[in-house]
Amino acid sequence: MIYGACLDDNLPLHDIVSALGDISGQFNWLISDYQLFSSNDDLIPVEKDYIWLNGDDFRKLLDTDLFAVWCVISAFPKNVALEDVLEFDLPYADGNPGFWVDDVSLQTPLTELEIVVFDSSSCFILSKYRSHRDRFLNAFPGSYDLISNNIRTNAIIRTITDEICNLPEYSADKQFPWRFYHAILNDIPLEPEYNELLEKCKLKLKQNGLIN
Repeated sequence: MIYGACLDDNLPLHDIVSALGDISGQFNWLISDYQLFSSNDDLIPVEKDYIWLNGDDFRKLLDTDLFAVWCVISAFPKNVALEDVLEFDLPYADGNPGFWVDDVSLQTPLTELEIVVFDSSSCFILSKYRSHRDRFLNAFPGSYDLISNNIRTNAIIRTITDEICNLPEYSADKQFPWRFYHAILNDIPLEPEYNELLEKCKLKLKQNGLIN
């Protein structure tokens, strides 16, 4: 089972890792799909697809005011070598739809933990360990269970889609249900001609226990 927690904000990577406990030395670390900033940029290669670090070197990098726009930081057992990891595709964040499905998984079978920074707008973890999720949730006010949120969000979108699937707008744009989602969840108004259908969506979501 995979556990996840998310915060719709960005944080220094040192703060995220520290919140999970004294874990730097417990793993080998792979950083991929990264755009990083540090007080010592010499430690960040600019022409490599990944950075591979042992626990001590990872801790030293974290201590350089490390901040990410994008990145996936993957933790592996200390007996896992880089050659083993490179048998799989490098973990990535940008454009990865797998973070938002009901059954989220880690990106390699060898991974124990992923720390993801997504476009500076959110940071989240995926882990084999419930304690990592719980520590993240306890450390950061406003954070939430990523898996539960995905399941609810996807159920809301499926319900809305069932109600609006006959609209020509949906045939032209399969992202159109998100406009109803944001109208219902975030009070972003729709055009008046959708008001009746919007109320039907709200009623169906309430009947399904997805909104109050």
